[in-house]
Amino acid sequence: MITEFLLGFISCLGFGYIFNCPLKAILKGCIAGGFGWAAYKIMLQFGQGTIIATFVGALVLSIICEICARVYKDAVTVFALPAILPLVPGAGLYYTMLYFIQNNYDLALSKGIETLGNAVAIAIALLIVSSITRFVFKVVRGIHH
Repeated sequence: MITEFLLGFISCLGFGYIFNCPLKAILKGCIAGGFGWAAYKIMLQFGQGTIIATFVGALVLSIICEICARVYKDAVTVFALPAILPLVPGAGLYYTMLYFIQNNYDLALSKGIETLGNAVAIAIALLIVSSITRFVFKVVRGIHH
């Protein structure tokens, strides 16, 4: 799993550089992305499908990004942008279109549904962690006031 973490870390580093993420946030986003990718690969090894694995990976990295945002007093998106990119189902979209162009509609539909499921899994994981974080901080602020 150390290899998977490093692969996720390095891919996040490349994306962070390409998208001009702030240097102070790239390293933290890469760490989150490395853990997210490792969680994704662990779930695959336990026999889970790509949608569940993507969801768990996105949950892990989203939690780390939320923690970084609070500790370093910056926006979550600064950390999440480079972190999430290894999980984005770009290859799935490519193969969906390739199968469609090749008139292999069964494979295109299958791959398209899986790709859409992966994208939705990422969105839901980010939404869940963000919502829980906001709720917890509202409750904590309410207790202190």
